[in-house]
Amino acid sequence: MGDKSQLPKRYDFPSGTKFVIKEFDVPLVQVPGLSLLTMTEALARYALLQLFRFPAPFGDLMTFVVLPQALYNGFIGAALVFALAWTDSIKERAS
Repeated sequence: MGDKSQLPKRYDFPSGTKFVIKEFDVPLVQVPGLSLLTMTEALARYALLQLFRFPAPFGDLMTFVVLPQALYNGFIGAALVFALAWTDSIKERAS
């Protein structure tokens, strides 16, 4: 298989090779959406604090409360997507 632009042919593989088309139906949009939702919640939280005249600077709120929460939520979302994909691959191998 010298030319990289062509698909491999059957004779490029050992005889008896089993070909499987693998497909994942897990959308990876969940992770950025989860982080965006956290940021939107942060703005709502800041507005609520300002409504009750709580002296919280926006920068401090974002740095010490929202950013760690957004990173944590993004990490948990990514781990969940990975776990779902891994579970699907294990189920397909078993069947």
